[in-house]
Amino acid sequence: MLHIAYVFPKQLYQTKMSPGRKMYGQAVGDLDDVKVTVTGPGWWHNDDIDKSLPEIEKEHGKVDALWCYKTENVKGLDSVGIPRLFVFNEANDDEKTLTDIGDSAATHCVFHHYGDHVNWGHRLVDRGIGSSLQNHCSPGNPFADQAPWERRPTRCLLTGAVSFYVYPLRFKYESLLRDRKLDGYGLPHPGYRIGGSQAIRSQYETYMMTMARAKVALCCTSRYKYPLAKLFEAAASGCVIATDKPECPIFEQAVWPWCIQVDPKLSGPEIADQINSYSDETLKNCAYHTLRTAREVFTMKSWATKFTNTVRKQINE
Repeated sequence: MLHIAYVFPKQLYQTKMSPGRKMYGQAVGDLDDVKVTVTGPGWWHNDDIDKSLPEIEKEHGKVDALWCYKTENVKGLDSVGIPRLFVFNEANDDEKTLTDIGDSAATHCVFHHYGDHVNWGHRLVDRGIGSSLQNHCSPGNPFADQAPWERRPTRCLLTGAVSFYVYPLRFKYESLLRDRKLDGYGLPHPGYRIGGSQAIRSQYETYMMTMARAKVALCCTSRYKYPLAKLFEAAASGCVIATDKPECPIFEQAVWPWCIQVDPKLSGPEIADQINSYSDETLKNCAYHTLRTAREVFTMKSWATKFTNTVRKQINE
């Protein structure tokens, strides 16, 4: 039995709006031969892991590896003689990335985005730190099959933060919806911290339900050309993804052919014309292939299996 201690500050665990990091942990723990113990500041009485690890192991069994997240207040990680892995959703800020690596005393970094892995892989080798690429995945949307295509009332749905600097294409989408160039609406962003686990679950359930009622998910790759988690959530919801092309060979091969392939350099009206040019029958066909791919390729179990294979490789090195 592989035992991973997921070092995750309790307060953040209970208030972080996006439940993705918790869901990945739960998916790993759901594997037959793996145990995940969530621990860290707030879960134990002191911030020194050297003193806390024996207590954790006494209660939960021998720990084989640490999965670290936001460990700036954890002491003694560099003296723990087991692998320490850090999973990066984004690594576009050099200073922040190096801080996260240093705070966790990482021995291996997992990157969700191809561009980040290309950028950091060789730099980490020079530091004696391993790295690997692992694409985002998404839990299946339980509402996807409850909303037949013909009964989806929303043609276009925009979700997520809207910032001209970070998400310039979303910024255009918002204007097109506001000016009624596109038929649909934007779901207000709930904020990055929500008060309590129940509120987080409720918010995420509403989000997934809303996504499953839409035909087209208005997405983008941000200024960093990322295959953001939102793209995979849209696919798992049975939506057609309208997006610019992410820098990601796996996404390009598996999902891109079924997307509304938006050129972000086009004007707003030109983008609207492109999206509006798709017939309902064409959209239905694209949605079928997108959902099938999400369920076959980008599952939480596949993410969890790949992650644990990486952990085992670190243990055996």
